[in-house]
Amino acid sequence: MKLIGMTEAGDAGRDLAWYDKLINSDVYVGAILVTKYGQNPAFQDKALELLQHKPCIIHFGCTGWGHSPMEPGNVEPDTLLRSIRGFIDRGFPAENCVLRIDPIIPTSEGIERAKNVVTLAAKIIPDVKRIRISIYDDYHCSREEMIRRGYKPIDNITKWKSEIERRPTESQVKMVAEALLSVAKDDQIFELCAEPELSIAYPDRFKWFGCLSKKDCDIMKVTVPAGTGINGQNRYGCRCLRMKRELLSKKQVCPNNCAYCYWGYHRPKYD
Repeated sequence: MKLIGMTEAGDAGRDLAWYDKLINSDVYVGAILVTKYGQNPAFQDKALELLQHKPCIIHFGCTGWGHSPMEPGNVEPDTLLRSIRGFIDRGFPAENCVLRIDPIIPTSEGIERAKNVVTLAAKIIPDVKRIRISIYDDYHCSREEMIRRGYKPIDNITKWKSEIERRPTESQVKMVAEALLSVAKDDQIFELCAEPELSIAYPDRFKWFGCLSKKDCDIMKVTVPAGTGINGQNRYGCRCLRMKRELLSKKQVCPNNCAYCYWGYHRPKYD
């Protein structure tokens, strides 16, 4: 089966190992590159080079917390968005760019920061129409690290999904959705992967489909193999096509050093 490469076990803007894997393999017919370090000139050069050989889509992560104790290794939203503007002006297709607000911290400050990203993006990169979001999953390691950095816990009532992870409450889902809709354009659709609650509550404005979906394949002009199912990794709420394969292998906190990082159980001390 032909595959689509993806970078979820690291940051494609910092770890460029994806390039050689994609270029040197006929199995991969496209890629989705996920990064919070998309302003890196080396990353942008490699992505433009890749586009000459294989189609790709880039998810530019921007939560609004850049250059704060929450995300000390990331830049401010204005800086990142202007870098994306320059990248598109160099020739990378705007329709192959996705703004990814992942995660939104469901506190008053976290939601205001997310709203600011939506507002700034509409001014700086209005030709980027796709916005994907997620709400913070309160892993034990994330909660401990955020407290260590001086932030208060999200709350004490977040419902448990498993022994190590908490899911957003209905009130948090409502708070996030209504805040985003208050600043978004009337025709703005927000995409979701493992957040079915939002699509159920607001079906006209929040659409639940995978980070790799038929929509992405259509943009990349890649044929979805017959019989390709979804959620090959058996993750709660995931709707990614099974033709997705990870391109990075450094399962650890990267120099972005986000407090909420999934790999925080093995966190090196950057600060």
